[in-house]
Amino acid sequence: MNQVKKRTIYYILSIILTIGFGLASVLYALRYSIDLYYTPKQVYDLNVPNNKKIMLGGFVKNHSIHRYSNSLEISFWVTDFHKKIKVIYSGLLPSLFREKQGVIAKGYLTPEHVFIAQEILAKHDENYHPPTLN
Repeated sequence: MNQVKKRTIYYILSIILTIGFGLASVLYALRYSIDLYYTPKQVYDLNVPNNKKIMLGGFVKNHSIHRYSNSLEISFWVTDFHKKIKVIYSGLLPSLFREKQGVIAKGYLTPEHVFIAQEILAKHDENYHPPTLN
C-alpha cells in the first residue's frame, strides 16, 4: 500500500472517530434533558413500573371528563386510539384543556393502572390565528 492511500485511510478514520466522539458527547450531555412521553399503548406493552415518574401523552377521550363537586379534582381518560388510561388530577387545568385535545400528563401509574397526574400540559395545533384588529 502506498503512502497516499495510507494517509487517505487515516484521514477518513480520524474524521469518523471525531464525528462519533462529538455525537457521543452531545448525547451524553443531553441524557437528562430529553423529556419523552409514553402513549397508553406503550404503557401497557412495555410494562412501565408502578410509582415511577413518567409523562403520559395522548388525547382526552370524548365524554370522559368527570369533575368532582366542591373540589379541584378531575378524572378523564387519555387515549392513543388503541388503549386508554384513566387519569386523576387535582389542581387548575390549562385553558386549552378539553375533550378530543392533545394532553401530556406528568405523574405516576398506580398498580390498578390509574395514572395520578401531578401536572397537566395541554397541547395545541400548529395553526396560528392572529387576533382580529378592531
